[in-house]
Amino acid sequence: ILNDEGLAYQQEIIDIYERIGYACLTTSATEGEGVEAFRALLDGKVTLLSGHSGVGKSSLVNAIAPDLNLRTIEV
Repeated sequence: ILNDEGLAYQQEIIDIYERIGYACLTTSATEGEGVEAFRALLDGKVTLLSGHSGVGKSSLVNAIAPDLNLRTIEV
């Protein structure tokens, strides 16, 4: 969970990407935030999900498709 400074920085980054035409979605697999919107965004599409190791890609995929049961570990 981000503090006020972290939330402000996150919003700055979101603003940068949205200004250049990228849609941004705030999600949290552990809190369930944005999971349904993420699922809807991907529905019926072939998608690549990328990011640094340990940021929660597999946890997020497990949140929208638990039947995949992707392996996750605490980092």
